[in-house]
Amino acid sequence: MKYDKPYLTIPEQVNLLKSRNLIIKDREIIYSVLTNVSYFRFSAYFHPFVVKNDPGQKFMIGTEFEDILGNYSFDRKLRLLVFDAIERIEIAFRTRLTVSLVEKYGPGWYHNANLFKDSDCFFKTIENFKKEYGSSNEVFIKHFKEKYSDSEFPPSWIALEIFSFGRLSRHFSNLKNNADKQLLADYFELRYPVLQSWLHSLSYVRNICAHHSRLWNRSLGIRPVFPSSKNFYWLRNRDIHNNRSYYLLCILQYILNEVHTRNTFKSKLQSLLSDYPGIDKTVMGFPKNWEKEPLWEIW
Repeated sequence: MKYDKPYLTIPEQVNLLKSRNLIIKDREIIYSVLTNVSYFRFSAYFHPFVVKNDPGQKFMIGTEFEDILGNYSFDRKLRLLVFDAIERIEIAFRTRLTVSLVEKYGPGWYHNANLFKDSDCFFKTIENFKKEYGSSNEVFIKHFKEKYSDSEFPPSWIALEIFSFGRLSRHFSNLKNNADKQLLADYFELRYPVLQSWLHSLSYVRNICAHHSRLWNRSLGIRPVFPSSKNFYWLRNRDIHNNRSYYLLCILQYILNEVHTRNTFKSKLQSLLSDYPGIDKTVMGFPKNWEKEPLWEIW
């Protein structure tokens, strides 16, 4: 099928939404939103308000533009909250990875092929690192290259600072010795397969946030595993879906509790949910009485 939909001007977009039964009380607000947020991006938030199986995609009776805007604003603030939490976890993970393996193998462990199981993956990672290292404009990288020009590789505490979270996660998963991975996982009181899975998921979600994509009611394409039952004390509910944002939020809170016991993630999340009482938390995977879970009671 050939794409043949015409481009619509903002007034035409507004008229289209009105024809689909959307209530527009303030034309200035909707014009401002559609001027700065593309109709295509904003339309991702229409779905909860559209009549199911309606070929005309009409909105449910009583739907106001502000209802959709509320979901959009909530999602944006949720992404910022999640992105900030992942940043803190990424920095803590990078630090612990460096400390753990430098003490065991020395500062060049990350480019030692003998420590990794998949050689193709290893060499691809190192080649990509070399390209970024060679073109990096970071002050600390320039300083190292100028002062230590005879060194092909910087020590890991410098090198890992320009590893993306995804590359860092893959490099960790590719370690040959599982005891090395468990050494780091112990810091988070997890088994290493769980930590691997969680890091992979967090890297995926970080990219969603970085590209400003919808998160709140998204079905996550990468599902983080559940810990074994004996280590799952922090959640009583066993009917949680691991492809919904609630479980992701649980993971963030759990890890933050391990790396920074006085973190404010819990209070910020509760404040955000209070600011948007109309948000449907069930599509995010929130169970009933979620606030009473041991995880969220920990301060």
